[in-house]
Amino acid sequence: MKYSGIGIILLVFVQFIFWSSSQEINSSKPQGPQDFEELLIKAQMQKSLIVLYATANQCYSCEKIFSELEGDPKLDRFLKANFLSYEVNIQESPSASYLVERYKLHEVPAIIFMDEHGHVIAKLLGIHKTGEIHRFAKKILKKHSKE
Repeated sequence: MKYSGIGIILLVFVQFIFWSSSQEINSSKPQGPQDFEELLIKAQMQKSLIVLYATANQCYSCEKIFSELEGDPKLDRFLKANFLSYEVNIQESPSASYLVERYKLHEVPAIIFMDEHGHVIAKLLGIHKTGEIHRFAKKILKKHSKE
């Protein structure tokens, strides 16, 4: 009986650890306009470019392009190494109306490249092949590093 009580306490403790770590992961996802503004501050401090991914519910094109982006390890590594990223569902996210208005997000899927101040450098609207996105992002990075 002594051991079963310790086992229960240990089980509860382990569940609490997993629960609290999952809360940290979920809370690190963008939640609203303030999170986007925090991303801008981080980008300014790091002198980093930003890539914003805009998607919507039941958007087949969005699902296709973003699953292809995630499925291309070379492109995924390149984008993560050179850009801060932000994803917004223009129909669900608390930051949606703010970002739709600010960046005129009326067409999805959209990939928007920005400087560290949130100024749009370029927009890719609709479906694009991952190779094309990779070349495009490289050009933006090359041009931005010269300035």
